[in-house]
Amino acid sequence: MVRSDIAIITAYNDMLSAHQPYESYPQRLKQALHSVGAVGQVAGGVPAMCDGVTQGQDGMELSLMSRDVIAMSAAIGLSHNMFDGALFLGICDKIVPGLVMSALSFGHLPAVFVPAGPMSSGLPNKEKVRVRQLYAEGKADRHALLEAEAASYHGVGTCTFYGTANTNQMVMEVMGLHLPGTSFIHPDTPLRDALNDAAARQITRLTETAGNYLPIGQLVDEKVVVNGIVSLLATGGSTNLTMHMVAMARAAGIIINWDDFSELSDSVPLLCRIYPTARRISISSRRRAVCNWSCASC
Repeated sequence: MVRSDIAIITAYNDMLSAHQPYESYPQRLKQALHSVGAVGQVAGGVPAMCDGVTQGQDGMELSLMSRDVIAMSAAIGLSHNMFDGALFLGICDKIVPGLVMSALSFGHLPAVFVPAGPMSSGLPNKEKVRVRQLYAEGKADRHALLEAEAASYHGVGTCTFYGTANTNQMVMEVMGLHLPGTSFIHPDTPLRDALNDAAARQITRLTETAGNYLPIGQLVDEKVVVNGIVSLLATGGSTNLTMHMVAMARAAGIIINWDDFSELSDSVPLLCRIYPTARRISISSRRRAVCNWSCASC
């Protein structure tokens, strides 16, 4: 039996809630790979910054640039040309697009992206909005505001609203780059662990040595790109993806522009509203239901 060597590219840091769960992922993935006769190695790490933290700060102009830095950094990790496939760990704003661009630059390798999953619900959105409004009106002090924010974003996982990170998770699953049903399972749960193990097993099935060779350069075609755009439009996702999808597609040799988004939006209905476009919602379950519908329909 020929052994598969699998690269692990990680965007772990413990500054961002969405990326903190990745601390334990490499070791677990290595164990899962070992259980099926494969070997996993951390081939490289990439930076991960949060637009929400840097907004209005002196570092915010680095955010978009970081996408291309991530793409280049991950490519350096893969450049050793010793791997049969790659697992990519990252989820937030510029990280996923950068990792996808990197994976496509090594389009002969199969790739599976492993999400961190969403933070569990904290302070209800209605209450969070109420406290923010009171603070804006000068009727609540900074301490009350910070208490509300800490209660809203209180644990690990992607932030509890449908911003770019959670839109990334949706789009990646619909494009077939996440395992089906994995995007919106909370971190540090038995199901999350089982799905991560399944991702490790799946990447070994896609390698050339396994006989089911499916490199990412073959997987990501025009239909897959359109499916990603449709899922973005149908769920009212982050407008940042209208920029990133263009770059991701170009890395696959596919040319799209905003005219394509406009044309598709004429025929794609908005299936649901998720905070911040809705005041309240069971964000994990609703996103999961919409993602399952989108995957079944594409």
